[in-house]
Amino acid sequence: MTQIMKIKHQFTSLFNSKLSSISELNLGNYYGVLSGIMLVMLFGIVDNAKLYSQEKNDPMYAYQIDQDWIFNDVDGKEIFRRNDIIEVFGFRESIITAKIEITNKENKIEEKWAGLSSEGKTLFTVDYDEMGTFNSGYAIVANYTNKQVKDKVFGFVDKKGKLIVQMEYADALPFSEDLAYVMKEGKRGYLSNKLDNTGTLEMVITLMDDKVGYNFSEGFAAISNDEYAVGYIDKSGKVVIDYRFDEPAEFSEQKAKVTLIGKFGFIDRDGQIIINLAYDEVKPFKNGRSFFAQNDENGKPKWALVDELGNRLTEFIFQNCEPFSNNFGMIKFDGSYGFINKNGEFAFSGFYNFALPFNSSGMAFVSNLEYETLGYINSEGEIKLKLPKFENGMDLILNRKIEAK
Repeated sequence: MTQIMKIKHQFTSLFNSKLSSISELNLGNYYGVLSGIMLVMLFGIVDNAKLYSQEKNDPMYAYQIDQDWIFNDVDGKEIFRRNDIIEVFGFRESIITAKIEITNKENKIEEKWAGLSSEGKTLFTVDYDEMGTFNSGYAIVANYTNKQVKDKVFGFVDKKGKLIVQMEYADALPFSEDLAYVMKEGKRGYLSNKLDNTGTLEMVITLMDDKVGYNFSEGFAAISNDEYAVGYIDKSGKVVIDYRFDEPAEFSEQKAKVTLIGKFGFIDRDGQIIINLAYDEVKPFKNGRSFFAQNDENGKPKWALVDELGNRLTEFIFQNCEPFSNNFGMIKFDGSYGFINKNGEFAFSGFYNFALPFNSSGMAFVSNLEYETLGYINSEGEIKLKLPKFENGMDLILNRKIEAK
């Protein structure tokens, strides 16, 4: 098996495991998760529980009505609208990543990826097949080399749209904690976000022996070896947790979920198992809480809320869930979405056809058109920002799709 085939095998396995864990919980929220560079970004912006703080005048959400995409701030005030936007991918570091239509010199309409300012000004356009959001000053870009089998090459652009890392990597991840994993034949490791004296980004960690890297979190990154066993390195590249687990995961609140032979638990930063590997799936710890799952007789996971020690606070009753944010956990119960507090009690009476976790503004998007509920609620479950019915939309703090249903 070639090195690239080994990498593809690992990513396919990882991707399938990720899909199985989110398949029932608003899979459509993950904008483009089944296409585009979300495959390599599963450990990037998809982690909605990483609350991203924005400035008051930044756009918090955007929605499309007819041809117009309308961008609004945390108070619901319209910042700008444009009728040339085809797709909104996300917002980070004061730049909106979007696909727009432009008129070329031959007076023909072309589609380009663009960086837009918080006020809606076009900062740059680039001609790549795909583009991600900005992290640590750079955005990942990709071109297909074989569209039928979805082979790609990757590079990175800066905030002016200039290609800083050439399109030469067969695999890459977005920056996390100022480091980005990259791989090409014969070379793999982590790029720094600091320019070297040649004007490019230096590889500051080199991985040997067919090792594969993942995103950094809390100073550690998961690494898998040529036998697909997972360990962890620190930012010097030193192995700090030996290769003995089955799947990579990020650290959160000093814990990382781990799995062996299909059962999940948690380790600490010393690699010691602190919650036994006894569950069919687990969520990352956030706000001192997690969710653990046991499969029912049909093989479907049922989830329970647990505290920081792994003590159950509820029975295994939830159809699905998301990590806590702003001290609330979003759950799916009896076919509808709602929110619980840290004691496992329903926080308020509302249940919805669609919902997202609370974002760093202290609000959460919900919709239930049958009851004319569409907009952002506060921690009391009250609608604070009422939205009109729209066709497409995005929460630009979580960088996730919102739906009116």
